[in-house]
Amino acid sequence: GPSAAAFESLKARGADLIITVDCGAAAHEALNAAQGIGLDIVVLDHHLMDGDMPPARAIVNPNRADDRSDCGHLAAAEEVRDRLKLDRVLFIPSFLPPHKDEEIPPAMQRLEMVRLAIAGNPHFKLSDIEVKRGGKSYTIDTIEALHGNHTGAELYFITGLDSFLEIPTWKDWERLLKRCCFVVLSRPGYRFADLVKLPFLQKAEQRLGALDRGEETHGAVEVEGGVTICLEDIPLYDISSTDIRKRVRDGRTIKYHLPDSVETYIIENKLYA
Repeated sequence: GPSAAAFESLKARGADLIITVDCGAAAHEALNAAQGIGLDIVVLDHHLMDGDMPPARAIVNPNRADDRSDCGHLAAAEEVRDRLKLDRVLFIPSFLPPHKDEEIPPAMQRLEMVRLAIAGNPHFKLSDIEVKRGGKSYTIDTIEALHGNHTGAELYFITGLDSFLEIPTWKDWERLLKRCCFVVLSRPGYRFADLVKLPFLQKAEQRLGALDRGEETHGAVEVEGGVTICLEDIPLYDISSTDIRKRVRDGRTIKYHLPDSVETYIIENKLYA
């Protein structure tokens, strides 16, 4: 792979954009050094798509229900990234959500909608890891794949409080809790105290109540097995993909629910109609 010294030399000669091919995992440090001195990097290798290269601290923002490219989810992801001082947010559209029976657009169209939605944020990256894998998109498979490809990466997994309440129905959920740090966000119509329904959080009742009362806005709860769960009370952005699909079918406006580029893509491709 290219060395950091080579990038320094190119910078000194006036280069501001580097296109490199198949750098491999060993070159990530050099690529980071290049970006640190102001060089833009384009990696021409489908195995090293930007979203598949977690830095030391990355948060995985899975798109389980739909494209998750609405303004509410984007704002929530940025809020969490800023609070936890994370390097990157990976948006991972699923190929086939295991818990959803409703019809959704093809995976490639959902990939494109997410790409359009996150284009303006340098901390947001798109990953097609689940689309390439095919089949049902189980979170544990994705987390294990990211760990396998990027030893030492510290992964956080962002999800809503409503979804986290269903975690005992997830594939290999107990192992999953140990493989990444869950970041559980407040959701309209739900209380953090609802989490005492989960056996491993019953001892955190006092901390959960403090979040519901507004005495705290965030906190980390340690449970058995060395597992840490981050709880974040964030501004509520009550924009649902179900509502967006219904609005499109009914011919109603979706402006300000989605970034303009995503709204245009949906209209031009007659999605959800």
